[in-house]
Amino acid sequence: MMKPFFESKERKKELKRVLKEWRGTPYRHLVAVKGLGADCTLFVWEVMKELGAMGSNLKNLPKKGGHLHHPKDRPLHSSEEVILNILRAVPYLKEIKSKSPIDGDICCYKFFKSTSHIAIYFEGRIHQSLTNSEVLPISFKDRQFLKRLTAIFRVMEM
Repeated sequence: MMKPFFESKERKKELKRVLKEWRGTPYRHLVAVKGLGADCTLFVWEVMKELGAMGSNLKNLPKKGGHLHHPKDRPLHSSEEVILNILRAVPYLKEIKSKSPIDGDICCYKFFKSTSHIAIYFEGRIHQSLTNSEVLPISFKDRQFLKRLTAIFRVMEM
């Protein structure tokens, strides 16, 4: 049986270190370079890649039905759940029915017509790259985000 990737103290410590290193990286659509720029989806993927949680590159992401690289305005015009469908197709991500994440979980949020934002949960906060801002943590219980929570995915050991 697979267990959560971030179950051990060592992996949680590494996750904390990597999240701290990304903090302050400015938002840049379709970019993921620590310190220079990242959007929310690529920030999450790069953190997970750096920690060895999701393989060594983005080639393991399913492309059928779309991809995580989408136009910024897609959620304004489409209710198709592209991001959720992609995450659901990744074999080492397990959708959690509970709305209680654990460290390392990927939280998904709906803005406008469809899920369009993802973040990493750690120690009661979600770490994310925010449009017109930067990579920063906010409380998981922030009302503006909590009411938009659509799904939580747990990274499992492969």
